[in-house]
Amino acid sequence: MHKRSESLVLRTLLGSNWHVFILLLTLTSCQAQTLSNCRPTPPMPPNVKPGVDDLSLGRDGKTLVVPGGDGKIRFVDMTTGEVRKILTGHTNAIYKAVFSPDEKLVASSSRDRTARIWDVSTAERSRN
Repeated sequence: MHKRSESLVLRTLLGSNWHVFILLLTLTSCQAQTLSNCRPTPPMPPNVKPGVDDLSLGRDGKTLVVPGGDGKIRFVDMTTGEVRKILTGHTNAIYKAVFSPDEKLVASSSRDRTARIWDVSTAERSRN
């Protein structure tokens, strides 16, 4: 009964926009990634499959950024499913890859203990 009353209070306060609140909460929350100085990051196994830990959608709603477990970032066209571009450079699984607000850059973090900024137009690591 207690959970039901909490839900009713949230719906009353947020009205029909409760799903927007949950989305904003999800987008603004951060996940801590801890690194241990005791052991080095294990190497990526040979012939690793490109598993997916995260997805990021461009503002146009047509481009999906897919950071892979194989150390590659793929740009997928949502209408055709075609991989339009692949960014390579990380040496281990990629945790997250997100567009900058102007969508000219992509930021990524990896198990290889690096964070990188990529230029989307050239598909290369940004020198800025």
